[in-house]
Order: sequence, then structure tokens, then C-alpha cells
Amino acid sequence: MEEKKKRISGMRKTALLLVSLDKESAARLLKEMDQSITKKILKEVVGLDMNPPTKEERDEVLREYYKTLQVRHTLGQGGLDYAKELLFETLPKDQAQSAFEGLQKFLKGSPLSFLNDVDYDELAMFIQNEHPQTIALIVSQLDPRRASRLLESLPIRKQVDVVKRLSKLGNTSQDVLENIGSSLKKRFTTSSEIERQIGGVGPVAEIMKLVPRATEKAVLDNLEEEEPDIAQQIRNLMFTFEDISKVNDRGMQVLLQSVDKQQLATALKSCSEDLKEKIFKNMSKRAQDDLKETLDLMGPVRLSDVESAQKQIISITKKLEEEGQLIIEGSGGEEVVV
Repeated sequence: MEEKKKRISGMRKTALLLVSLDKESAARLLKEMDQSITKKILKEVVGLDMNPPTKEERDEVLREYYKTLQVRHTLGQGGLDYAKELLFETLPKDQAQSAFEGLQKFLKGSPLSFLNDVDYDELAMFIQNEHPQTIALIVSQLDPRRASRLLESLPIRKQVDVVKRLSKLGNTSQDVLENIGSSLKKRFTTSSEIERQIGGVGPVAEIMKLVPRATEKAVLDNLEEEEPDIAQQIRNLMFTFEDISKVNDRGMQVLLQSVDKQQLATALKSCSEDLKEKIFKNMSKRAQDDLKETLDLMGPVRLSDVESAQKQIISITKKLEEEGQLIIEGSGGEEVVV
């Protein structure tokens, strides 16, 4: 007798649908939800890392979503046209277009659509030595964001060649796509299922970066009461030492006045030149010279000491942001008016 299909919980379905969206759309959805529900959903998203969904589960969630659209169509208020209208009413034009194209590709079931789930680095490495015509065909079947990243990974001459071929690419028969898709599947998989990381603290951190600051604080504070380790992991991924370069100039000056100079020098032993330049730019000439001299005389420093200093400065930065003394550009899903 056939084994009864395991029922997927509503929270797990929501989590799977959430991680299927781009992070901006996911953040917009979370923004509209009650904070208690948001916390539960994010815990479920984190749990996907330890209990990853099968391909069947992912397909079921997407099928159920489309069936919902079909039902709305039957009632005279849905279908693909309704979905398109809804997307363009709720999202910025470029995001709506990207989301709609992705939905169309899913509904068409392109034999190459599985490439959207292949590890990006592996796919980027694969196309480097492929013929431009093959690359053009692959790119034409991908989500626009992934397609643009792949183009950027190519040498400039090859980029031009691929774009030229892509612009002249006409309709390709289903048989050709299926043959190419079958060949590529053998290249990228050793089983019938495409493997990728879904869920975990990483995707949650990316989403939480884009929700309003009040939502972020409320959700993480509540999550910390139940899962302090997970809440801390998310916070650590949401803001790194390099992100300090996003602090506005006036805020950077306030931050530098609040940080111990020796601690700052230790933290700068391992950071990008861009961040150093941002910091030096917001110091007086004398302070710059003193800091550079300290760095020159410091010598080797243990990595653990550097990381400790950076964490302390991150903590000060976040505290100053909460107090409204500095602004982190692009933080909290909020626009800054200059």
C-alpha cells in the first residue's frame, strides 16, 4: 500500500514560500505581519537549515500557491493577470517585473529552470569555458538577477559576445531545451534532486536587514528570550565590521569620539582599505597621523584580539544608531532623506 504523504505544517509552508522570494519581497511581507507571527516564521526559516525540505515539498508549496491564484481566477479576481497586477501594485516596478518573470518561468516549467537552484559559484565556473551561444541560452532561462551576476563573472569580451547572441536569440524548440537540460542535469547533480541550502540564520539575517528597525528590534528581542543563541547568530550576520563604512559622515565622527583609540587601531589591523579611508576622512589631520603611527608601531596582533575589538566597536555603533546619533545607510528597510 502506498505510504501516506506527510502533511506540511502551515508555518513550514510559509517559511518555504518566504525563502523562495527575493529578500526584498520577503521583508515587505514580514513588515505586514504581526510580530508574534513573524517570530514564529523566522524560527521556522532557521529550522530549514537543520531539516531541509525535499524537492517534493518545495514543489507542493509552489503548486498550492498557484492553485490559490487559479481559485481566485475562478471567482473572477485572480489568475496570472491578477498576480501580475498584484505584483506591480505592491512592489517597485523592477522588482515586480523580476518576480513576474520568475513566476512565468515556473509556470512554463522550462527544462533549464533547475539551474536557478544550482550553486551559483559552480554554475559561474561551469560557463567560463562554454561556447557563448550555450551561455546565452542558459542565461535566457534564468532569473534576471542570477543571469546578470553570471554575465558579470565573464571576461568583458565574452560578455559582449553573449549579450549579442542573447539579443538575437529567437524561439528555441522544447526538444532542444529538454536535451540541453538533460545534459546539464547530469553535469550538476549526482542524484535526482538539486541540493542547496534553504533556510538557516543566513537568509533570516538578509531578510531582517530590510525590515523596519522597530520590527527588527521587537522580533529579535522576543526571539532572544526563547532562542538566545539563534538571535545572536542573526545579529552577528546582520552587521559586520565592514558595514561601519555605511555609517554617514556625521555619525562616523560621533562614533570615533566614542571609541578607544587603541581599540580602534587593533580593529583596523584586519579591514578593507575602503573602511580605513572612510575612517581617516572623518578625522582631523593630527588624529589621522596619530592613528597611522599607532598602526605602524603595533606589529602583529592575534586574530582573536582583532575580532574582539571589532565586536566592541560594532556594539557601540549599534547603540549609537538606536539612540539616533548616527545613520547606517540601507539599514532597517528605511530610506534616508537628505
